Amino acid sequence: MTSNHQNELVRKAIAVLESFESGNPEAIMAYVHPDRYIQHNQALLDGRESMLDALHHLKEMGTKVSIKRTLVDGNVVALHSVYHFHGLKVAFDIFRFENGLIVEHWDNLQEALRSTGWVPCKMLVS
Repeated sequence: MTSNHQNELVRKAIAVLESFESGNPEAIMAYVHPDRYIQHNQALLDGRESMLDALHHLKEMGTKVSIKRTLVDGNVVALHSVYHFHGLKVAFDIFRFENGLIVEHWDNLQEALRSTGWVPCKMLVS
């Protein structure tokens, strides 16, 4: 797999996460498989429509996403991010691609601990 192809997968994964903040469904429509999307987050159902259905609520509640690191291994992209989503969260999202489309997603969000003295992103701290 070429670095250009891997960069394209990273760009697609980032665009999908950024849609949570913008509420714009274009990236989800373009980069998430319409029929074969498996969601491992138990709060959402499988299928692209479930992700699309959550967009309005995510935008309305003021969700913010700040990507900190990207990792790619073949057809898998992992993003380390800071979310402002029901408070400040540190997160990772893992996307598996087939033929350039996201077909599977895992994530984990954890409360950011201010007691450590680490402020992950001043923009997101209220």
